[in-house]
Amino acid sequence: MTLNGVVKQLKNYQLGTGVPSVPQTNVVSPLFPGQFNYCLDEIHLSEKYGDFVNIGEDEHFQKIQPAIRLADLDRFFHGKEHSDHHYAQFTIGTVNGGHVVSREQMPAYYEKAVAGVVDFLTDRVGLEKDRLVFTYFSGAMARDVEASRKKPGQLLKVEVEHYIPEDELSKRILFEMGFSESQVIPCNTRDNYLTTNWYVFSAPWGYRNEILYKTDDGRLLDIATIERLDTEPVIEERDGDKFVVGVKPLDRCWVIDACGLERVQLATAGGASIHELPEYAKLTKTGATLLQIESAKILHRVFTDSSWSEIKSEQRRRKLNKLTENLDPLTESEVVALLRLNAKNYQAVFSDLNAGVGKTIKEICDYRNDCRDLGKEMKLKKKELIPGVK
Repeated sequence: MTLNGVVKQLKNYQLGTGVPSVPQTNVVSPLFPGQFNYCLDEIHLSEKYGDFVNIGEDEHFQKIQPAIRLADLDRFFHGKEHSDHHYAQFTIGTVNGGHVVSREQMPAYYEKAVAGVVDFLTDRVGLEKDRLVFTYFSGAMARDVEASRKKPGQLLKVEVEHYIPEDELSKRILFEMGFSESQVIPCNTRDNYLTTNWYVFSAPWGYRNEILYKTDDGRLLDIATIERLDTEPVIEERDGDKFVVGVKPLDRCWVIDACGLERVQLATAGGASIHELPEYAKLTKTGATLLQIESAKILHRVFTDSSWSEIKSEQRRRKLNKLTENLDPLTESEVVALLRLNAKNYQAVFSDLNAGVGKTIKEICDYRNDCRDLGKEMKLKKKELIPGVK
C-alpha cells in the first residue's frame, strides 16, 4: 500500500467515528522548548486548560500530526547505528481518537480503542491479525520505571516510593478479543507506563500498550500505541529541576490511540526497509544520503510551519544550523528537487509542504550566504592580524 493509500484509509476511518478533527500543531511547539514536536502534541487542549492534568471531561478529537525525532537522526543517520525502520521526520495519526472522560467511562473507551485500532489495521489496511503483538505493563516501582529509560548515572527525578500494579484490564480485553498468549507480552518499562515529567506543563501518568507487527523476517515493528492516563504526578521544583514526590488519582482519564503512518505502510510491504518504500526510494535516487534526506525533510517541515526570525530558541537555531550544514555537499537545485519530491510524497496529508518549498530553500540559501560572508570576514581579519598573509 502507498503512503497516500494509508492516509486515505485513516481519514475515512476517522470520519466514520464522528469524532471531530483538530488542526495539526506547528512543530515549533511551546510544549517542547529547545526541541521540535515529537508526538501528537495536543496544543489545542493545553491552550484551553493551561495544563494536561486540569483538562475537563468530554474532550474528544481526531488528528494527523507531523513529528520530528532528532534523537533518531543522531542515532540512526550519523553512522552510529543503522535502522531499517526509522525516519527522523514522520507522521502520527489517531484512529479511534483522543478522549478525556470520567474514570468510570474509561474501560468502555479503552475497549473501543483496542477494537478500533485492530479494525483499522486489519480490515482497512489489510494486515494479518495473528501477526499483531500487544505489550502491556506487568507491574513495577515507579522509580524503576523511570530508570528504565535513563542512562547509567543519569539523575532520577521520580522520588516517590509507589508501586504500579499490573495492567489487568489490558490483559482481559485482549484475551477476550481472541489474542493468544504469544500475542500479549508483559513489560515493566516506561514503554508501557508513562511517567512524564515535563518542564512546561504537567501531564498525567498511565498505562500504555505498544502494538507491534511481526514482519516477514520475524522482527517486531512498532506501528501503533494506546494510552490510558489517569494518575497525576505531584511535582516539587528544586534548583530548576522538577521532581516527582507523590502521585494521586485523577477524577478523569485520557484514552488515546495513535499509529505511525509510515510504519503502517512498511508493515503492509512486509517490513524489510522503510527506506525502500516507493516514496522514499524516489528521494534516494536523487543521490542524496539518508542523512541529507532526513535533514531536508526536517528543515522542510520546520520552515513550512515557521521561519528563522520566528524561532527565538538558541538551542533550536543551533539544531537548524547543523541540519542545514548537512546539506552543504548538495547544490541549491539538488535541495529543491528533494523538497519538491517530499512535498509530492505528502500531498494527501500535508499539502502545505508545497508552499513550504520556497520558504525552506530561502532559509537554506540565506544561511549559506551568511556563512560565506562570515568566512570572508574572518579571512580579512586573519590578513590584518598576520602580516604577509594573502
